[in-house]
Amino acid sequence: MADPAIVARMLANLANVNGDFAAGVALHLGVAAPAGAPVEDVGASPALSLAPVASGPVAGRVVGVLVTDGVDAAGVSALRTALAAAGVAMHVIAPHGGAVRGSGRTGVSADATVFNTDSVVYDALVVAGGSGPLDAKSTTMLQDAYRHHKTLAAWGSGVDALVAATVDVDAPGVVTGDRVVKAFAGALVEALGWHRHWER
Repeated sequence: MADPAIVARMLANLANVNGDFAAGVALHLGVAAPAGAPVEDVGASPALSLAPVASGPVAGRVVGVLVTDGVDAAGVSALRTALAAAGVAMHVIAPHGGAVRGSGRTGVSADATVFNTDSVVYDALVVAGGSGPLDAKSTTMLQDAYRHHKTLAAWGSGVDALVAATVDVDAPGVVTGDRVVKAFAGALVEALGWHRHWER
């Protein structure tokens, strides 16, 4: 049997959490149950809450950007700059590794492929403009992120990919635009600051 003094301290701690639970444990141990003084309302911690009252800090968050050949490389670059300024990491997710051909003279480099990553890795997913129809795995990633109340975004033709994935583009936490401009990037960062969009 454990040291009675240690058992008494543990039961006292349990009694401060839930008196009924502590009494049940004490009964099974064959000892007297302590009285305890549970706190009825300790309030909510904004730092720990999954239901914040305002958009919060985004530093350290990770955003995945789905691209295909024909992608708006300038938009991807502009988004990377805007997210980096907010302390957010951005990963380009492509159908294949290496370089992805852009709509202009430049392309983008893939950080991951759709087959070696998943939506659980990212705090938000974005579909880049200029991208063509997405493969089934990319579509599933978008649907999973939406069901998990994460932020989704798209610009230009990327919005069509959201629609094809049956994502409600007017739902809370879904950001769309014609191109990557300050307002689009700002709305994405604001949505990302909510972490989850439970009202969907």
